[in-house]
Amino acid sequence: MTLTQHSHDSFRWLAARVILLSATPVGIVALTVGSLLFSAYGRDAQTPFGTLAQSVVSCVSTLPEAMERAKTTFPGAAVLYVDNGAVVLTEGGLPAPPATERALELAATLASAPDAGAQGTSGAPMLALHTANPPLPGSDAMAAVALNSLSSTTGALVIIMPLTSLFPQMQFAWGVTAIIGCVTIILLLYNSLVFSGFVQQRLSSEELRRRALERKMIEANRLSSLGTLAAGIAHEINNPLSIMTEEAGWIEDIIEDDLPRQELVGKVRTSAGVIRMQGARCREITHNLLSLSRQGVTSAGAVDINHMAEEVASLSRHRCLRQGVSLVLELQPDLPAAHAAQAHVQQILLNLLGNALDAMQEQQAGTLTVRSWAHKDAVFVSVRDTGPGMSESVRARIFEPFFTTKPSGKGTGLGLAICYGLARRNNGALSVFSREGEGATFVLALPRLKVDETALHEDNLDTMVPDSPEPKPRTEGGKA
Repeated sequence: MTLTQHSHDSFRWLAARVILLSATPVGIVALTVGSLLFSAYGRDAQTPFGTLAQSVVSCVSTLPEAMERAKTTFPGAAVLYVDNGAVVLTEGGLPAPPATERALELAATLASAPDAGAQGTSGAPMLALHTANPPLPGSDAMAAVALNSLSSTTGALVIIMPLTSLFPQMQFAWGVTAIIGCVTIILLLYNSLVFSGFVQQRLSSEELRRRALERKMIEANRLSSLGTLAAGIAHEINNPLSIMTEEAGWIEDIIEDDLPRQELVGKVRTSAGVIRMQGARCREITHNLLSLSRQGVTSAGAVDINHMAEEVASLSRHRCLRQGVSLVLELQPDLPAAHAAQAHVQQILLNLLGNALDAMQEQQAGTLTVRSWAHKDAVFVSVRDTGPGMSESVRARIFEPFFTTKPSGKGTGLGLAICYGLARRNNGALSVFSREGEGATFVLALPRLKVDETALHEDNLDTMVPDSPEPKPRTEGGKA
C-alpha cells in the first residue's frame, strides 16, 4: 500500500485475463462441435464409397478394365494402381518427389499410355503418394498397405477422392464450423468492450474514492500535528497577553499618582510601546498558526524553504524549551527556491519536527537541527535529532503505512507514510539516515524551480548530503 498517486491501467490486464479464460471453453466447444460434425459426415460418406470401390475392383478381370470403370464411376477422383511395387498416378500429373528418375520415366509412360499398366514392369521402385486434395481416410490406408506389402497388392486398384466431392453436406459441416468460429470471435469482442468499460468505470470510481480518502487522511494528519502544538501556542500567546495586562494596570496606577504631565506622558508612551510590541508578537504567532491551519496551495510553485523552516520552527520553539531541547537552524543564505506545493512542504516539515521532538521526549536534553542547502538541481532540507536512533529493521519499514514505534494510542503510523507520498507527488524524495544510539536524520529533497522536473531518487542522496555547505548555526531555542 502506498499513498502516492498512480495511474490505473490494470483493468486492461484484468479484461485480457477474463477474455482468455472465457475464450478457452468457447473455443474448445467450437472445435469439438466442428470435429463431431466433420467426423459424422465423413463416416456417413466413407461407408458407401468403400462398398462401391470394392465392387468396381471385384467385378472386372483385368486392371485396365478396372481403371476405366473407376474413371466412369468416380469422374472427380484420382485413380491409382499398384504394379510390381510402383504406385503410379495415372491422372493429375506426375508423382511429387522423392522419386527416382526411373520412376518418373515409368510414370510418364503409363500416363501417356494407360493400357501399359497391364503389361507389367519388373523391379519398378515405389513412388510416394501425393494428391492435391485431402484423400479419404480409407483410401490413404489402402495406399499405405500397398507400399508396405507389395507382393500381396500387385495389380490392386486404389481410388482416392476428396470428401467434399463424395458427400456435398461436408461443405455444410465446414460452414457450421466457420460460423461457430465467427460467432465466438464476435462474442469475445463484445465481451472485451463491455467488460473493459465496466472495469474501467469501477476503477475510475474507486480511484476517486481513494483520492478523496487520501485527501482526508492528509488533512487529518496535518490537523493532528497542529493539535500537538496547541499547548505551546497557548503558552506563547499567554505570555505577551500577561505582559500587556500588567502594562495596562501600571498605566492606570501612574495616572492615579498625579505625576507631572511630562513624566506621565513618557511612562505611558513606554508602556504603550511594550503593549504594541507584545501585540505584534501575538499577531505573528496567530499568523503562523493560521497559515499552517489553512488548506494552503496544493499546486506546485516556488517555495522558500528557509522561510518555511523558520515558520515551522517558531511554532515548535515553546515545546523545545519545555523539553530542554536546543533548536538550531543552519540555513544556507540565498537558497534557491524549490518547485513544490507549499502546503505539502509545510506538512512534511511539521511532521518531521514533531517526530524528532517525540524521539527526544525521554531525554534530559537534546538538539534539534534544521538544515538547508542546494546541490545541483535539487534543494535539500534536513531535520536531525539526537534521540535513540533506530535499528536497521525499523529503518527499512519506517515509511510503511500504519507502522509506528510509538506506544499504543500515541500515533497512527500514517505521518511518515503521508510525508513520503507527498514528497514523491512533488517529484522529490524523503529518506532517513539513522543508527541505534546516534539519532536520526530525515532529508527532504525537492527539485529546484525552473529545472526540468524529474523525480529525485533516494539512491543519489548518499552522495548529495556530504556536499552540503556549513552555514553558521543560529540557535532558536535553549534549554528550559
